[in-house]
Amino acid sequence: MLAVDPGYNILGLEIMEHEEDPGLGGDIVQDFFKNQFKNKSYQKLKQLDVVKEPLPEEYRKALEVKKGSMSPEEVQRIRAKYQDNEIYALTGATISSKAVTDGVKGMVKRFAYRVERLERVVQSQKLPAAF
Repeated sequence: MLAVDPGYNILGLEIMEHEEDPGLGGDIVQDFFKNQFKNKSYQKLKQLDVVKEPLPEEYRKALEVKKGSMSPEEVQRIRAKYQDNEIYALTGATISSKAVTDGVKGMVKRFAYRVERLERVVQSQKLPAAF
């Protein structure tokens, strides 16, 4: 499941089901992986890629933050530092990391296209809003 705001920026990602190997691709459900997508802008998402670099330890801690282990200000500072970075691949599961990234990009792209198309139809046909 993917949540986006009205500007198609990512609010959150949840992996509901997978068939990945535990400890490798199965880590796509871990906060340190899926929270890398959070707050990525629509513009950044269009060119987002996966890199085979180690996930910086401070970033990992900020992505996995447990209540009380870091101040909200510290978490925000660290996440902002890495916000424009690419997605760090899971060690030993680059293909899985790329598949999730491509899936997220595809979902947002298709959703934005459909919403924009719907808006054009509503405007061109002067359809009244249902609410």
